[in-house]
Amino acid sequence: MKKPKNDSERLQAVIDAVEESILNASDEELAEDIRLEGREPETTAANVQRLIATQIKAQRQKKLQAAKAGYAEHRKQRRSDRLSRLTNSADRRALLQQVLSRPEGVPDGLTMAFREGRKMSDNDVVGLLEDLDELGLLPDGDEQ
Repeated sequence: MKKPKNDSERLQAVIDAVEESILNASDEELAEDIRLEGREPETTAANVQRLIATQIKAQRQKKLQAAKAGYAEHRKQRRSDRLSRLTNSADRRALLQQVLSRPEGVPDGLTMAFREGRKMSDNDVVGLLEDLDELGLLPDGDEQ
């Protein structure tokens, strides 16, 4: 081991030595050290296990949230791409009619002023398709 050059390296050397000492200590030595601090080894072990389990869970949740965010971004991009491919009013109205005519297309609780597409402006149709897409009610690209 080389000699530490500055305070940061000296501190790291102390931390490494303490860590090495703990890793090399027997169970009996660790239990005795814990008792000398006025704590119970079993309680301390349970607390450490709980802390580790909590940190593992938090890390998994972090990864899960990142995966969900990535998936949501992917779906958002796919939705945007799919709607942008509908370049004319007839295609957009046909998709809207398809969604509204499917039994599972729109939940019963939603009411719409869609009357065969005659009274809605193109902007209304686009807006409604975007809203339905955000709700996940538009079919995937391969269903269209």
